[in-house]
Amino acid sequence: MQLMTFNGDQMAYPMYLSIGNMAKHICCKPSLHAQILVGYLPTPKLSDFSEEAACTVCVRLFHAALSIIMQSLKGPEHEGVEMKSADGAVHQCHLVIAVYIMDYPEQSLIACMCQGSQCLKCHAVEIEFEDHNLNWRSRKQDAMLNTLHHGAQQSTAKHKEMVLKGASLTHMEEPFWAGFRYCNIQDTISPDILHQLFQGLFRYMVIWVWSIVGTMELDAQFKCLPCTHGVRSFDNGISCLSKVSTGEHKEICKQLLGCIIGKAPTGVIRAMHVLLDFIHLVQYQSHSDETLKYLQASLDEFHKDKKIFLDLKARTSGHFNLPKLHTMQHYVDSTRECGTTDNYNTEATEHLHIDYAKDAYCTTNKKDYLQQMEPIAIPFNNVQVWDPVKFQLKHLQLDDGPAIMDTAVEMPSQGTKSTQFDTILVAVDDDAEDTGVQGRILFIVLIFE
Repeated sequence: MQLMTFNGDQMAYPMYLSIGNMAKHICCKPSLHAQILVGYLPTPKLSDFSEEAACTVCVRLFHAALSIIMQSLKGPEHEGVEMKSADGAVHQCHLVIAVYIMDYPEQSLIACMCQGSQCLKCHAVEIEFEDHNLNWRSRKQDAMLNTLHHGAQQSTAKHKEMVLKGASLTHMEEPFWAGFRYCNIQDTISPDILHQLFQGLFRYMVIWVWSIVGTMELDAQFKCLPCTHGVRSFDNGISCLSKVSTGEHKEICKQLLGCIIGKAPTGVIRAMHVLLDFIHLVQYQSHSDETLKYLQASLDEFHKDKKIFLDLKARTSGHFNLPKLHTMQHYVDSTRECGTTDNYNTEATEHLHIDYAKDAYCTTNKKDYLQQMEPIAIPFNNVQVWDPVKFQLKHLQLDDGPAIMDTAVEMPSQGTKSTQFDTILVAVDDDAEDTGVQGRILFIVLIFE
């Protein structure tokens, strides 16, 4: 990512880590810091290398850096580690890589595959990306490792190239995920609404609609829309927008269908309708079998209607072999396996770059900035928080009465919520008075290690 707009040669590639059993309403709010910065990946300048050599160097640097960062997780994955839950109970946990949140180029890097040639999750090849419901076989990590090792064992560079290119793999002999026993790296590749839908297929659709309706006409339709509460007005149209944000994409989604009715053929309106349905449904914060059926039906309908863009010459390449279109085939299965898409949407982590990269960079002297940014971004190694603590008390009036469950709460200020720190009175021995303040006063605190 670019750190400063006026100093564009400075780059940083932050990597964050979180745990999967944290509440969704906490993970989705960057201000609550459910993700921690674990390091900055290398961003070398390889202008002196050929394109193929630069690609190989980038892949190997990427996996070498991740091997160092992830090394400490291999022991807890194999042998387990004791961890404390929110109520203070200790559990034996085995940490596995569940989801890797990234955009398409990074997905290709982590899977050791060439971009655009084959699907990263199944065995679909580029010429099949426009096909629908062909029931491709899923990729397996062990099979990919065997192919990578087989290519490395070839006696000549030509034979090695033939083996790797035949499987669309890069020159990487030992990926960082090779030592993780319970990980299938293809399953960790999750849907990305921001880059795959809003900045991917939906952007293509807008360009195709421009070629059918006309840029000036579509802008005029947006300008004519009346002001509505909760809906942004595009007074200058949408063609003048540059670096369109996610929020702007969402606002365009609300208005685009109404702007093309009466201006575009029925088939175009129908295709846009079902695509917008898909984008809306995929953002549900909870799903059932019924809503997943609606999601799949919207995708099926879009594939039936997409040919209209070829017939009207809006899609000039003559095919729909787009990787981002094919990845929509995996959204239903990924939702069943990993939960709703707001659990692993890159939109939430994009905001972390402000705290952990841009603001940290501004505090440096702009020389060797990564070494100066690291201690600012990671002020401590570990935090243990008990929130809240539940404990049992014996009945104060009746000796043989049932025990009473009580709760002590430690809650720092969060947004509009006020701070709450409960005080606990502990009876030291049986001689302590039930009605007096004879005992020790404890406070729930954060313990920094």
